[in-house]
Amino acid sequence: MPGIKTTSDVQVLVLVVLYKCPPDECQTIISLGKQKQAANLNVRYIVWDNSPAGLDKSDSERLQTLLPCEYISTPVNTGLAKLYNMVVSSNNFDYIILLDQDSGLPDTYFYTLSNAIQENPALKLFLPLVMNGDRIVSPGNFHFFKGKHWASPRAGIIKAKNVIGVTSGMTISKEYFNRTGYEFDERLILYGIDTKFLLDYAWKEKELYVLDSVIAHNSALWSKTTAEELLPRFRNFQKAWQIILSDRPFAQFLNYVFALYSRLKLSLKYKDVRFIRS
Repeated sequence: MPGIKTTSDVQVLVLVVLYKCPPDECQTIISLGKQKQAANLNVRYIVWDNSPAGLDKSDSERLQTLLPCEYISTPVNTGLAKLYNMVVSSNNFDYIILLDQDSGLPDTYFYTLSNAIQENPALKLFLPLVMNGDRIVSPGNFHFFKGKHWASPRAGIIKAKNVIGVTSGMTISKEYFNRTGYEFDERLILYGIDTKFLLDYAWKEKELYVLDSVIAHNSALWSKTTAEELLPRFRNFQKAWQIILSDRPFAQFLNYVFALYSRLKLSLKYKDVRFIRS
């Protein structure tokens, strides 16, 4: 078919965002360094470090040993949505893979992605199954004012409507950005960027592809953690939902009511009134 690239022609940009994480402790970087290259994708890497202090010489050398890449340091802790927009607009690629520092990719991830792209060149979005322990945390479904996890895995082409997920391993076609002019919502700093993207995507595209590949992911929102660690994330998460639903007033109100319930639940669980005051 004219105009469709073979897999070996596909330019893939992998973006890894770090925050206060040495390269040799970064699960994502370690797993990327072990990728089997049988897929014949033309892959290059950007590691964007949002830490207050960039890597020293020793860690910089270690990073290049683990994963030859372009390294960018921004001590101001650039908001993720703004960071994504900067990378998308200033780089040439066919597909971009978005990753945080806590994702363990199977060594066949690129091979699986390559096959999916080759078989579905018209699709603009590919999502892995993301697991936190035994729980599927992405993709999931959007139910009017909040998300719901899938009870069992599925793979292949699915309808994009009401599908949400996380950016770990999310693979987006540059053609989608070029055609729609889409920009990530820079009102969102940390959480909610992925959910907002997917809800917006469904207004423009009918389908997406779920890869038959599992990424192991660790997040404070789904893992056992202390109140000190969870509280700022919980606050950011609540604010994100209010932004995501800003064009759906009734859903926004219902989410606010649900957030009150969540605050009370966490206050009792951690015996910490700061959750109620969030």
